Amino acid sequence: MTLSTSARQTPGHSSSSVTSKALQGAAALGGRQVVVHSFNILGSIVLARLLSPGDFGVYAIVVFLIQFLATFGGTGLACNLIRVPDAPSDHDYHAVFTMQQAILAVLVCLLWTCSGFIVRFYHLPHHYVWLFRMAAASLFVTSFMVVPQIRLERELAFSRLAAIEIWQAAVFNISSVTFAWLGWGGMAFAVALLGRSLTGALAAYWVEPWKIFWTWDWPRARTHLGFGLFYQSSQIISMFKDSLTPLMIGYLVGVAGIGFISWSSMLASYSGTLLAVLQRLYLPAFSRLQHEPRELAKLVERAILATNSVAAPVAVITLILIHSITSVVFGVKWLAAVPIFYLFWFANLLAPTSVPVLGLLNALGKSRLTFSFIALWAVLNWALGAPLVLWLGPAGVGWAAIGVQLSNLALFPIAQRALGFKIWRPVLPPWILAAVCALPVAALQHWRPAGNLASLAGYTLLCALLYGSALFLCYSRELKATFRVFRQA
Repeated sequence: MTLSTSARQTPGHSSSSVTSKALQGAAALGGRQVVVHSFNILGSIVLARLLSPGDFGVYAIVVFLIQFLATFGGTGLACNLIRVPDAPSDHDYHAVFTMQQAILAVLVCLLWTCSGFIVRFYHLPHHYVWLFRMAAASLFVTSFMVVPQIRLERELAFSRLAAIEIWQAAVFNISSVTFAWLGWGGMAFAVALLGRSLTGALAAYWVEPWKIFWTWDWPRARTHLGFGLFYQSSQIISMFKDSLTPLMIGYLVGVAGIGFISWSSMLASYSGTLLAVLQRLYLPAFSRLQHEPRELAKLVERAILATNSVAAPVAVITLILIHSITSVVFGVKWLAAVPIFYLFWFANLLAPTSVPVLGLLNALGKSRLTFSFIALWAVLNWALGAPLVLWLGPAGVGWAAIGVQLSNLALFPIAQRALGFKIWRPVLPPWILAAVCALPVAALQHWRPAGNLASLAGYTLLCALLYGSALFLCYSRELKATFRVFRQA
């Protein structure tokens, strides 16, 4: 039986209970998101083999639209309902939901109206107008997940959220691969996108029922939108930063150029899949400890250590085996994009730290500061990317991405002044261990390159075993303590 929001009380949060819930959330997200990302990775591999770089470019545009939907249809404007200490009332939810629906109605109408222009911009067949119109419909449907998501995130009930995402990933990838195999082209992605949104909305209301009600209460909505405006604006500007590829490359080079860049960026970011998993955990978990600086600092350092411990070995092994991975898994037609992959790979060195740091700043109520940095990244990406693309072609996007990542070196000391915690101490050891453990694999790859899936899997497993053993030897006490906290949760 689901209690109404007004009847729920927010209990006191001790540091141990928050850490336990955070660990439970991380385990739930990590375990279930393995399934989600397995669907996504497998789907992208099959699509990369089925489609030409031009068709894959259309796929990349659709993926960009999915991220666009996640930005406007997610919890952005309503995120203050997650951050506040006391449980929001039903009226709070209704007021914020109504405001977000009004904004979405305008966006849906704009996307629907501009569909013809988008098709002409990318020189796509005329019937692709319905690709973007179905994306507009998906945007509207996705918005109905907002309130159930907020309620679940307040409770740190990430196991149920992850289950929803498993269904969404399964529906999208199975549908897109099936219809692409049947020859539907880009329209396969339109059907998959709408199916994904419908699945998410229905599943969200099944696991966290909520009575939909529209209430226009501007004063009440405004109290929550103040924080959410900057938080959501940061996401919108981040999308603007990433729009360099679909806009400028699409205009200058065409969808094939988008396909090569998107493929190389996708492969380089596989090591950061955990970041997307844990990103939603940072705001609610860190917020519960915002009045306990010492405990919050410890939790932040653990988060930084965890993200780098997972990202480092995946990034290093991908770097070493990139040519074999490309030829064996995706096909030789993608080897032309490997030089761009190297440029995008640089982000792995800083992104695993910057993501939890941004989550910390948002939890401390400093959404304007995070907004400022994300705005800076957007400006840098376009200021560097536009001339570099004109000069170097698609590779200019990768060089611009390196410049954006280096600006994180200014973010870290600012965050440390807001809360005293260590950054480099939890960052460096995982990367050193990963590099040392990868040396034998690098030697084997140089002597006998992996030429099939079996040898590729063997090299990957060898590196994973070496790194896992070294990590346990160096951090056995921390790992055992973390396991005890989780077991007692």
